[in-house]
Amino acid sequence: MIVVFDIDNTLYDFASPFAKSTRSFVHVTAKELDTPEDRIAEALKVIFARHKTLEYQFLLQDLSEFVSISDEQMIRLAKLVSIAARRVHRIRRKLYPDIQNVLRTISQSDASCIAFSNAPYYQLALKLQRLKVARYFDGIVCFRGVDPIPSAVEKYQAVRNNLVSQKRLFKMLSEDEVKPSPKGFEIIRDCFPEAPLVMIGDSLETDLRPAKSLGFATLWARYGTTVDEGDLATLLEYTPWKDDKIIQHAQQSFVPDYVVDRPLEILKHLDLPGQIDLFH
Repeated sequence: MIVVFDIDNTLYDFASPFAKSTRSFVHVTAKELDTPEDRIAEALKVIFARHKTLEYQFLLQDLSEFVSISDEQMIRLAKLVSIAARRVHRIRRKLYPDIQNVLRTISQSDASCIAFSNAPYYQLALKLQRLKVARYFDGIVCFRGVDPIPSAVEKYQAVRNNLVSQKRLFKMLSEDEVKPSPKGFEIIRDCFPEAPLVMIGDSLETDLRPAKSLGFATLWARYGTTVDEGDLATLLEYTPWKDDKIIQHAQQSFVPDYVVDRPLEILKHLDLPGQIDLFH
């Protein structure tokens, strides 16, 4: 069996650390550049929309298109933003309860876990490492991302080389091939043609509908669709997301095979050899 996991809002709450780190970015940047925060916010919306991801790595470099930033300010801001981001993610980026137990149980069976994310490979690798779950995944399918700035080329190449050498499956997708495109699901299906396939994710339309069309069993992580009101306000203020997109994300327009309201229930729907029954 191949169990494919979406990452954001399936393994952990993405909105909370993203909202906090983005608010910190706006506050720190606006103060350092003596620029109104709403001007920084509008620039972020454009940048996120341009790259079609909220995990774009080079916000500061792109921000210089909208606000004058000297070389000295760029260096100082890079340090300040990095420190703030590390603090936020250390405090707020935490696995949902029992997710680690779920991943460990699957990995100790004959099944394999695959991480499938629209995040760039370098962001995804770092995320799995910081969440301390990288070892549970035999494969990764993810966004290729944008070309790194010259000073980061060597570091990103090292990340890519490590993934190639360590994972049974490592595939990078173009912008047109990320979810909800079926391309990534086709790659997984073709790599494991004889194995039962299961897709687990929080988005019915992005994660589950395309998977179902290619023969995957689908499991909706409904526990990942709840967003704190303050974090929701940040998403609407600093990103191109709109209310209707967030509402659509959680609407049951597609009917999955299974629904879980807490991570431990995932195991209930996976017929793993030797699994202990935790529910009766």
